[in-house]
Amino acid sequence: MDRLADLRELAGTVADDEEPEEQNKDEVTVQVDGDKQADEEPSPFMSDFFDLVKRIIEDISTINQQIDILAVKHEQVIAEANSNKANEINKQLHEHMDNISAIANRIRRDLKAIEQENKRLGNQKTNVFEDGTVSTELRIRQSQHSTLSRKFVEVMTRYNDVQAQNKQKYSEAVRRLCYVCDPTMSEESVQVVLEHGTAGVFSGLRVRQKGARGER
Repeated sequence: MDRLADLRELAGTVADDEEPEEQNKDEVTVQVDGDKQADEEPSPFMSDFFDLVKRIIEDISTINQQIDILAVKHEQVIAEANSNKANEINKQLHEHMDNISAIANRIRRDLKAIEQENKRLGNQKTNVFEDGTVSTELRIRQSQHSTLSRKFVEVMTRYNDVQAQNKQKYSEAVRRLCYVCDPTMSEESVQVVLEHGTAGVFSGLRVRQKGARGER
């Protein structure tokens, strides 16, 4: 198996997912003269790097999928009238958030490990040529680390944005229900509900809302 060809192929695995205008920035173009190419022999340890890159790509994809599920669950919690079901959905929400946190921590460790290994390799004379260029393997490792780091930042930014949006929706929904149940409710009381309420707050407020309507 041509390991150098595998290295070049892997260099494009992440870049292929980029927008066209970003692709040139991330894609690795290996330009070495004949002597350098002949002297460079891919390290057998690069197979471990292949596995690590693939795992990070899969983990980032998993986080994206978990974010999609979170967005749906947040909507379900707000809409659910049954307190038991609402609490169950809320439990699922926290499980997904815990999963995202665990996966994100693993990605951070993996990226840090790649960064440290790249620095170690960069200090070896065999990986840095007299003209200032670096070996094919080190170039690929550096490019992949840069691309994966940016991808990770993007997915975590999306996660934080979705969480912020859902928090805002939650606050607005609770506030509306509070004032429907009790138009004279003070802002301080509303804040107490927002700060200490659980997923069941919606069902509880709706019960009060129905009771208030029945009294009219």
